[in-house]
Amino acid sequence: MAVIGAREAAARIRAIPATVRAEIQEAVEQVADQILIDMKGLVPRDSAALAAALTKAAIEGGLGYRIGLPTEALARKFFYARFLEEGTKGGLVSFRRAGSAVPHTMRVPARARRPFMEPALDAGKRDLVAAIGRAVNDGMRRAR
Repeated sequence: MAVIGAREAAARIRAIPATVRAEIQEAVEQVADQILIDMKGLVPRDSAALAAALTKAAIEGGLGYRIGLPTEALARKFFYARFLEEGTKGGLVSFRRAGSAVPHTMRVPARARRPFMEPALDAGKRDLVAAIGRAVNDGMRRAR
């Protein structure tokens, strides 16, 4: 006995993972874009270069993004972002300048936190959960 429409039903079932994945990828990218916009808006005004340097980079597979200073080069160049984000307790700091074997020290004043990454990421987490739920539902509907 032959089942009418079995081939079409099987093709639709095989299409579900690809359709749902595409919907999720699009939703994740939209949330990542919004997090980046929020992050840039929260950077202290005296850090315009840092705000301009903030970016996103897709993680392999396309279902995730690194947002903020996603490369080692950016993290090194804008090392002070962590001092803005977390604040400083103040005191003496020892460091070596690039290409120098001579250690240097400097006194760093205590600074209050001026977070811009954490609040943007926290808001984005809530948005991401909702966006993925909608993407799964939309993907399942389209695969039908």
